[in-house]
Amino acid sequence: NLKYGENENAGGYHLIWPRDLFHVSIAMLYAGDKGAALRSLRYLKRIQYKKGYWYYGERVIPKKGAWPQNVWTTGEEYWSGLQLDQVGYPVQLFFHVYEMSSSQERKLLKEEFTGMLSLALDFIKTYGPWSGQERWEENFGISPSTFSAATKALILGDKLFPGKDYKKTAMGWLEKPGDNIHTWTFTKNGIYGDGEYYLRVSGCDTYIGEWNPNRNTGCTIANSGQQVNQQRILDQGFLKLSLFGLVDPSDWRIKKSLNVVNKNIRVETPKGAGWYRYSYDAYGEEKRGRLWPLLSSEHGRYYVELQRIAGKDVQHKIDEIFESYLGFSNDGLMLPEQVFEDSGEGTGAATPLAWSHAEYVKLLWSIDRKGNVTNLLK
Repeated sequence: NLKYGENENAGGYHLIWPRDLFHVSIAMLYAGDKGAALRSLRYLKRIQYKKGYWYYGERVIPKKGAWPQNVWTTGEEYWSGLQLDQVGYPVQLFFHVYEMSSSQERKLLKEEFTGMLSLALDFIKTYGPWSGQERWEENFGISPSTFSAATKALILGDKLFPGKDYKKTAMGWLEKPGDNIHTWTFTKNGIYGDGEYYLRVSGCDTYIGEWNPNRNTGCTIANSGQQVNQQRILDQGFLKLSLFGLVDPSDWRIKKSLNVVNKNIRVETPKGAGWYRYSYDAYGEEKRGRLWPLLSSEHGRYYVELQRIAGKDVQHKIDEIFESYLGFSNDGLMLPEQVFEDSGEGTGAATPLAWSHAEYVKLLWSIDRKGNVTNLLK
């Protein structure tokens, strides 16, 4: 209800997030519009940081090679948090475009984007896998979702820069005995089920601290200020480990964590099942997080991947999720950011949300190709 010129500098979903731009660009690419994805890459190249620092207590991190949290269409920075997934996603977008290009186009793409990619990969290798904010832009530490986006970027980047040990770094983060993503974020003494599952984020109490998911330490819920034991905060970010091909979808840790998530933050609505972003979320109507349709795509694509990799017949689960996703749309077939639990209908949150629509398209193409589109790169 703002009048023209009133609070014209207020931020919101009219800003550009590199993360959202990645999801939308991937959807456009697999829908046949490679030009849109290429224009996104060129825009990202233009807004990549060249200078500045982040100050997180004892962590002083040069911004060069990373991207702003979000920007105006002009490229001017608005918020400035460090989100490591938003450094990995532009690298991944490049490789999706590269994969769909001819040999001559690939040569030109390398010439145009090698500098951008090198800076981003060096940043991830040097300062990852810690992030100032995870994908919901609220907590620092180690998040399986953020980790997955950045680690996949390193593995892909090794193709262009084989002498820079990007893949070696990534595999260390994944597999180094006693010091890897599982020991950092998979608790063995949690409070749900038998106590074994991935946390939403680990090490969210101090900037320089121990990434120990078995510690009884507090995380701040951003939109309420509530302090909650890190072991009580569930989300489905660990699915990204499988969606980016880092961990087998039939891995016991993935399956255990999925069972815990489905028992605690999944709700059956009249339109179908939906998921909360995470336990204790306070971002939504009445200071209470609601169900996010875009998360349905992640679950649906996980089952597509499980069916492809493990040969398990889970088509009924894929079909149920796909049908409910469309059911969450309004009369104009616009997909909202959030829906109410008792009706499955959109809240007053952003509608349409570009990310919600992008996830729907990604799920559609994953079903069609019988493989999760964000993991078709090898």
